Amino acid sequence: MVRSLAILITLTVATPALAGSWGKPGADSWSKPHTQAKASEVTVGKRLSVGDPVVVGDLALYPVIDRDATLRPELEAIPLADAMASGLMEVREVHNGVVSQVSMINHGEDPVLVMAGDVIQGGMQDRVVIESQLVASSAPVQIPVHCVERGRWHTTRGDHFAYGGRVDLMLRQVVQRAASQEATWAAVARANVARGLPGSASWLQGAGVSMEQVAQLEGALRRRFEDDKRVVGVVVARNGRFEGRDVYGHPALFAQDRLNVLRSHLAGGQPRDQAIVASAAIPTAHDAAAFLEGSLF
Repeated sequence: MVRSLAILITLTVATPALAGSWGKPGADSWSKPHTQAKASEVTVGKRLSVGDPVVVGDLALYPVIDRDATLRPELEAIPLADAMASGLMEVREVHNGVVSQVSMINHGEDPVLVMAGDVIQGGMQDRVVIESQLVASSAPVQIPVHCVERGRWHTTRGDHFAYGGRVDLMLRQVVQRAASQEATWAAVARANVARGLPGSASWLQGAGVSMEQVAQLEGALRRRFEDDKRVVGVVVARNGRFEGRDVYGHPALFAQDRLNVLRSHLAGGQPRDQAIVASAAIPTAHDAAAFLEGSLF
């Protein structure tokens, strides 16, 4: 069974937000937050706050906090990366291979968190998931995907897949908003050419990230917020400009998926003029809160 994330993941980067879940301008709940924000946080809506950024290189991540997190019920879910690595989630080609679909079988008891932008490697072609879902333990389900490897349609290792990471923010926006295989191929080709690769190569060939930087971001987020259970996502700025946000409907979902989120943002970095990087001002938490509010309502 596929479970919709309309409630559990309401605010992912290119998915319409359910404003009623967080409060909107003019509504009573907007002006009456359930729990007061800390002095170092900037409020957004009835439940959310934004903290000061964690900065590594040209990337700044602003933690987004759910002030009502301690009042929310517990939720268990397993990220696709962990589920595939442990064998709990099996991903195969549909029949003899259909570009736009793959089959997923959850052999475990907990639902598996499948995010738009997750890349599965192998089969007839490397693919990217185009819709965020929770896949419960059940019979096989067909998941909509796009190809991110234009030059191959054959396999020498059967129809199975392995987890390949998550595409960067810009490609995720294309995958979710354009909903077009041609648009996805064009975005992959642009990213590949920028990295000195053939346009038809798999996105995975140029997607390496620095695990040292991932560790820095992860450690900084943990140090900044002792109560990890309040953090539901991040607002993202690069070189002083906001690129987007990843905000989940439940703290446990972000906690489970945090490393994949961080890696995807690090993977999106393109070579920059160092003079521009050095001169770029880091936006404030108030700037990030304004960006988040504008993107939600």
